[in-house]
Amino acid sequence: MNQQHQSPLHTVRLLVLSQALFVCASAIGLTLTGLVGAMLAPSRALATLPYALVTVATALSTIPVSLLMLRWGRRRVFMLGSLAGAAGGALAAWAIMRNDFLLFCIANLGLGLFAASAQYYRFAANEAAPAEYKARAIAWVISGGVLAALVGPTLAAWAREAVPRHSFAGSYLVLLGLALLGSLVLSRLTGLGRAAV
Repeated sequence: MNQQHQSPLHTVRLLVLSQALFVCASAIGLTLTGLVGAMLAPSRALATLPYALVTVATALSTIPVSLLMLRWGRRRVFMLGSLAGAAGGALAAWAIMRNDFLLFCIANLGLGLFAASAQYYRFAANEAAPAEYKARAIAWVISGGVLAALVGPTLAAWAREAVPRHSFAGSYLVLLGLALLGSLVLSRLTGLGRAAV
């Protein structure tokens, strides 16, 4: 399909798929971050710090992400968010292979940036949808993650021992792949405004 003539409903479909890929990747992080944190942390008391950093990064970057959308447009910022998630997945896998807790914490900051940008998918769907589909568009995007929330942990378990002698590194490489695929899907978006939400 010619990107310059992309229908609003096609744009919504791409955002539904992007949401599904994000939730699938996010479910991997949600499932494993505490386990890997406990495995790498110098103290059990720090085991949940990496996941806390996902939340902190999401909270601190939500408004800057919105302002960047105003300046650069949604598509570009969505892609950057997805690439931050891919970088987070790659760094997390590398941190596991190096047994490096600090690097794992830094990796989770990238996952938080991914989450901050993905929160705007539903608003972009609302913006793109024709008037009669606006409420449904938001619902479709949100529901795009329901099945993915089940698939993510399954993929994490399947890839757990994919990297020999480094449990869970393969799971984070799957997260990397999902985020890259999400960026590819998002690159197909056209016609989204620059409005911050």
